[in-house]
Amino acid sequence: MQSFSVETAGFVALTITELLLQECVRKGVITEQEVKHLLRSAARRHDDAAEGDQEKIDLNMEAAHMIRTLLQGLAPMFKEETDETAEQKIKNSIEPKTKINTVAEEISAAIEGEV
Repeated sequence: MQSFSVETAGFVALTITELLLQECVRKGVITEQEVKHLLRSAARRHDDAAEGDQEKIDLNMEAAHMIRTLLQGLAPMFKEETDETAEQKIKNSIEPKTKINTVAEEISAAIEGEV
């Protein structure tokens, strides 16, 4: 088995967890309030575990702080996409092709007009 750093493993775990929470909310498995409750509980768990040597205290306090920071940044994650936003994303993804087609149509019209 390959060996990965603690930082890499933590980053991977955070990314997977974030995506799982987002998908669960989007699919209606859990609500935004339930996610916030879960994160608050996790932060409290780290607060409670902040006992013993200074390294363990610091690690748990930093983890609790990070979780609370994530809680502050949940608004964009749970903001529902409006129809206009979705339409704009679609338009942006096809706009370059559309512009090329429009230019081609204009050239064809100009050529036909001249003939």
